[in-house]
Parts: sequence; C-alpha cells; structure tokens
Amino acid sequence: MRGAGFGSGGAEFELLLLAVRHDCAVLATGQGDQTGRGPEEIRGESLREAGELVESRAVDWDELYGRARAHRVRPQLAELIRLISSSRVPGDFRERLDDYIRENLSLQLRTVAEFSRLWRILEGAGVAAMPFKGFWLAQEYYGDLAARESGDLDLYFHFRDFDRVVALMAANGYTAEVSTSPAFIKKIKRVSAEYNFERYEQGEKVLHAEFHWRIGSAYHGLDMTLDELTPHVVTGLIDGRHYPVFDASANLLLAVMHHGGKDPLLELKYFCDIARFFRCADDIDARWVLEMARRHRMERLLEVALILTERVTGVKVPEVMRRFDAAAERIADGRMRIIEGSPGTWTGGRADWQNLLFHLRTRRGFGLRARMVYESARSVAVTRLSPDRLMKAYLKRRYSIERAG
Repeated sequence: MRGAGFGSGGAEFELLLLAVRHDCAVLATGQGDQTGRGPEEIRGESLREAGELVESRAVDWDELYGRARAHRVRPQLAELIRLISSSRVPGDFRERLDDYIRENLSLQLRTVAEFSRLWRILEGAGVAAMPFKGFWLAQEYYGDLAARESGDLDLYFHFRDFDRVVALMAANGYTAEVSTSPAFIKKIKRVSAEYNFERYEQGEKVLHAEFHWRIGSAYHGLDMTLDELTPHVVTGLIDGRHYPVFDASANLLLAVMHHGGKDPLLELKYFCDIARFFRCADDIDARWVLEMARRHRMERLLEVALILTERVTGVKVPEVMRRFDAAAERIADGRMRIIEGSPGTWTGGRADWQNLLFHLRTRRGFGLRARMVYESARSVAVTRLSPDRLMKAYLKRRYSIERAG
C-alpha cells in the first residue's frame, strides 16, 4: 500500500488494507485523516489503488478470501470489490462475497430477535444484561447489521447473577456449550470470564450466546465489572425498542481489553471496531478510559491498540489520547509484521510464544505477568504431555465433558 509504511504482506493483504481504509474513510470527518484528506478523497484514492493493483499484479483469490475470513473483514472487502469494474476479478469471487454478506445479515437479524426475547426474560427475573460486541456494534457504529462479521450473542452481566442465568437459559431452550456439572461450574466461576450456551432447532445449532462478567480468564487481570461500567450505560434503540447499552467510551475500553488483552490483537476487524468509536470523538470520555486503563494495568496495551488503529484505518486518534512512546511504537511494529503474515502462522508453538510476549509487554505488574507465564507454561505442559485418550477420560470423569476428536 503506497505510502502507508507497511512491510510486504503481498497483494492480498494490500487489498484488505485498502478495503479497510476505503470503509473507514467515512470516519475521517472534520479534521480528516492523518494527512488531512477528507472522506471522498480517501475513498477515491483507495479505490484507484485497488483497481491498479488488480490490473497490474497477480492476485490469489482463494488466498484473498481466506485472509478476509481470518481477519473477519469480508464485508469491507465486498464493498470495495463491488466498485472495482475490472474483468480480472472473477465472477465467482464476487458471488462468494455476496453470498457471505447475505448469510451474515440473516444471522444478525436472527441474533437481534433472540436478544430481544432473552432480554425480556432476563429483565423480568431482575437480571441486568447489556449487549456487548456483536450485532450492537454493527448497528450502532457500522450503521448496517451486515457490515460487521459476528457469530455470537454476547452479553455482559453481574457475576452475582450467574446461577440465575444458568437456570433461566436452561428453562428457555438453551444448553450449556460444554458442561453443567457442579465441578465444571465451580471451576468456571473461579478461573473463567464467561459461560456459554447454545440453542438447537431440529438438531442444528442456530445460536451461540456468551455471558461475560469480566474479560479473559482470571489470570488476564481484566476484571472489569458491570458495576464499573454502569456510569457509561445509556439508552439505545434496537429493533424499534429502547434498551440499556454501553456508550462509546465503555465500548472502546471493552474492545481494547477483549481484542488485545484476551486476544492477541491480530485481526483487522479489531481496528475497524476501535476506529468507529472515534467517529464522534467528543463523545469519548478520554479521562475515564485512561483511568480505567491505569486501574487495570493496561496503559501500554491501549497505546499499542491506538497506534495500530491509526496505521491500519487512517483514522486519527484524538490528541488527548495520543500518549504514544517509542516502546509502544516498537511493540506495534512487531505486531504489524505478524498481522501482515499468513493467518496460518497465527497458531502453533512459535505463535503462542509471540502472543505471550505481546501480552507481557503490554501489561503492568510483576504478579500479573508472572501468573501469565505460569498459566501459559502449564497449558503447554498439559497439552503436550497428556495423551489425548487420557485427557478425554479425565474430562469426562471430572467435568462430564464429552470432547470431540
């Protein structure tokens, strides 16, 4: 991508970046992007560069689709591809993207309807639950349910309501994703951050619902409670009805925690999410976000996430949050090199080490980082040293888990 300062990710990755820039150009209002260009200029240049790239370079269309799926930016790529008139874009590739967009819209509409049903059930039982990620970001910040890839219904709730949620979900057509054994639930309460359910119709899974009471496992140190988020709960309109939802400040903080604190900040979709919270930058309570980042020992993580958001999307971060230093820039450089690479390199022993190092470098506190190292080493040891047959037998006996494979 010309002038973007990226390494060599191949023609396929360059097209994804152009798709993201083209899509996020609408966010460059007022002061424009980092170079001062307005939305129409950014979109025009992105489209022109994409057209030239398709005409002048060999594109592996299967590889491009695979990367778009891994980065979860197929809606952004589909929008760009629709505007490229070149005959070098295969017709079946266009159809493949369009088919996915229709499937995604159908899933999101089904998820919205199910959210409304579940919210009424939970609210009637006195359980507060806020939509988190998923369809709510697509509707409120992307402006189109089909414009953001998502497969789950995510809800944030109070941990004190855990047992009531389990009972309510079981009574309303859901089964636990893994197990409902007392031993397993006891473990989940102690070490996890979410408990997941699935709904089946005629033997086919139609919805996956996740209830979060913090971000990541206990050793991630991201114990962001709903009580802490309550000052940033507002009223939102979903399917013609009003519901309590998180505002842009809370969504920004949760996105950084989830995408970079729990996950290793690899997908282009993550930066599309973060960029959209700055569309109305005046609505961001920067002081609160920075204070929460400090409280949860993730100031460096926030810096790196914002640096990469600017690099990937071109959207300018508000000055009050631009507290970037050389160390954060170096971490962002390393993460960008991995993002540019093949998604096939995102898993495996080397990737696990790189991701652990990323988490260690972006969090603060000796005790927290020591716990991360311990838990990572323990996970590797259990995975590599325990025979699969023995592990299956243990999980079945201890937690009533029937592991496939």
